[in-house]
Amino acid sequence: AEDDLLSRQLQAASRSEKPGTSAEPDLFADSKSFVAIDGHQHGSEALMQVCQWLYLAGLAHACKRQLPTTEELYADFYLPAHQLYIECWSGQESAAELTARMRRKELYKEFSMTVIDVEKGDFDNLDELLTRQFRKLGIRVY
Repeated sequence: AEDDLLSRQLQAASRSEKPGTSAEPDLFADSKSFVAIDGHQHGSEALMQVCQWLYLAGLAHACKRQLPTTEELYADFYLPAHQLYIECWSGQESAAELTARMRRKELYKEFSMTVIDVEKGDFDNLDELLTRQFRKLGIRVY
């Protein structure tokens, strides 16, 4: 039974269809949920792509990690082994999301936190961008 469940999960993860279009409805995911191969759920395809890249590169990461401040602000990704934050700018942020992102950007600078920004145009060359950025920071990938 476990093998059958695992097989179905792997088959579902390997399909490139949008959420909500499979024969089996996901009762726990909302209509804007994108599930990465490591099981993390994201609100956009862009975040899912970065999550999958980190997973395939073998880098332990946390999603929606609260910043070490008294404010309720959350980074898109945090890599604890490298004390590195990753922010994704998809270009589809609401005004409230943009305000929060700009505040996080100020805090990263204020507290000298290391952050990689992934811009809207970077997703087509994500592997090249992240590999280059990680190597600049002395982090080996591949």
